Amino acid sequence: MNTRTYPIQFDGPTGTVIGWPWPVTLHPDHEQITAGTQAWLSRFPVSEWLSRFATSEPTTSPVYDPRERGYTAEAGALWAAMTPDAPTSYATAISDFMVYWAILDDLVDSFTDPNKARYILAELLEVIRGNGSGDEQFAPFVDASDRMVRPEQRSVFAEEFAKYGHGVQQIIDIEAAGRPPAIEEYLDIRRFEIGADLTVLLDLLGQDAHFATDQFYSDPVQNALEHCGKYFALCVDMILTWKARHNSDGKRFTNAARIVQGPDWDPHRDPSPEIEAVLRTEEKLMHLALERIEESHPVIRKAIIQTTAGALYGIRNLTRYR
Repeated sequence: MNTRTYPIQFDGPTGTVIGWPWPVTLHPDHEQITAGTQAWLSRFPVSEWLSRFATSEPTTSPVYDPRERGYTAEAGALWAAMTPDAPTSYATAISDFMVYWAILDDLVDSFTDPNKARYILAELLEVIRGNGSGDEQFAPFVDASDRMVRPEQRSVFAEEFAKYGHGVQQIIDIEAAGRPPAIEEYLDIRRFEIGADLTVLLDLLGQDAHFATDQFYSDPVQNALEHCGKYFALCVDMILTWKARHNSDGKRFTNAARIVQGPDWDPHRDPSPEIEAVLRTEEKLMHLALERIEESHPVIRKAIIQTTAGALYGIRNLTRYR
């Protein structure tokens, strides 16, 4: 076993350094987790099954291959960096779950028909609630979630997943309407759509089967989750913006540019400096919020810090975001 830590930093557009203030700590059984997810992907051909969704109805991409987007066993193990203190079996379940979730999230983003996205999200929510699904494409999700979440934890997991699903749907509706919201409203939606709160909860549930969820929903913790989630979302949007400039993913670039540039939006102007300005403001609020729970909720504070570090580490190293 070998525990390793890495800084989460990347260069900002104005020559500054942007990233998570704390390093990521990889799970000591990182290699074992990779092997476990590889075996799981051999059992459940996620790429093949989910590709059926891409061909069943028109998508914005004519061909969808999750493997080309970097969703492999190694990617799952990167996501498992979010839970470095969890038992290896739980971290492996997280790895499996996150590969499947990332593929689905990417696929949902490609659909031109919002009803298809609503169907997928509704089915997944039923799986989390313990009701299963008759659709075989969701079998890997059933398997991973059953190993990851105990029966007594399903209600709180379902509540947070529902917020994620609602955030996804709101982003889809915003894009369909062609009217981007103000940056404050966008970040309120984006923190849930990106799954920031959900991943923190999963880390806490993995550490303690009897975790008191009333602490999670206390005002100071929710405030910390809000500002950390917004900061995390802005970091991801910076990565997506740079990717859009160097590749062909103009959709995300346009969304970010329209939101931060407002009525002065120019499709040929880089929105990164405006995004960074918002990010720096949110960074200050994040530090203040985390300071407020340092003594009262140290376990939750640690979970917020390490899950965000792990998520940014995974995102930064996935092919999708390079």
